[in-house]
Order: sequence, then C-alpha cells, then structure tokens
Amino acid sequence: MSIIAIQLKQVLRNRRFFLFTILLPGIWYVFMIQVASTSLPATGNFQLALLLLALLMGILGNSIVTFSKRICSNKDFYILQSHISHYSLWNYLFSQLITQVIINLFITIVIMILAIFLHTIEFNFITITSILLTNIIGIYLSVIGFAIGLSFDAPTVDAAGTQNGYLSTGMVD
Repeated sequence: MSIIAIQLKQVLRNRRFFLFTILLPGIWYVFMIQVASTSLPATGNFQLALLLLALLMGILGNSIVTFSKRICSNKDFYILQSHISHYSLWNYLFSQLITQVIINLFITIVIMILAIFLHTIEFNFITITSILLTNIIGIYLSVIGFAIGLSFDAPTVDAAGTQNGYLSTGMVD
C-alpha cells in the first residue's frame, strides 16, 4: 500500500500534471461549451460528447505520457527488485494500475464538477455508463503506458511525449 501512496504523492506534486491533465482539458471543455452554445443547439448528446473528450484528454495525458515517463524513470529499480525479491513486475504493474485508476478518477471528478458548475451535464444511465467506460479505457491506456515505459529509454519516451503537443507533461518538478 505504501507504493501506491508514494506514487500518488509523486504525481500530485507534479505541477505539469495539474496543468496538462486537469487544467488544460478543463479550459478546453469550457471553451468548447461556450463555442457550442453560440453556434449549435445545446443537446445533451453533444454536451456529453464534449465532456467525454475533455475526460479523454486528461486521462490520455495521464495514462500514456506521464505514466510511461514515471515507469521509464523507475524501471531499473523495479527490474532489480523483481530479481532479488518476491515483488515481481506483475505486482508492480498491479500497484501502478491502482494508482492510475485513482488518478483517473480524480481527473474525472474535477471535470465533472466543472460540468455540474456549468449546468451542462444530465445524470442518466447513458452519462454514467459513458463515464465508467471512459475510465475503463483509462486502464487500457495505462497498460499501454506501462509497456511504453518498460520498452523504451528515457529520451525516446520524452520525445514521444513532446510530439503530442499538450501531452508533454514531464516528470516531477
């Protein structure tokens, strides 16, 4: 359990995490809601689609870029640990996935609070199911980020992160 707490503390101290995975998707969401309200009819499905896109922006940035960089920077330690202790890479992946689920739920809650504040969300079966599926996709993206972090060296992971524009979140400041 302490590994999860350490990882959460590391992520929550990262200012770029807040900027690129919470603040930027939130600003994008507000901007798109404002543009859509002036030019398109405000339908629940369209507003839900914008909400899900904002959530995916944050979850994708967290699960692929930030997570793969964190894994890449710690992989030598955990590969050594898997050889000299009973803590395998599978255990490490499991504890990291729990951390990622918590972080993705945090991103979801913040964006949802913004949607509630803007009165652009209607809680129904489709909305709740869509948000849950988005977070399940986040688990899948985290596994991809884990594989990227283990497979490539730090300069390659950094270069891939900067190719995605806003997704270049970096490591802990």
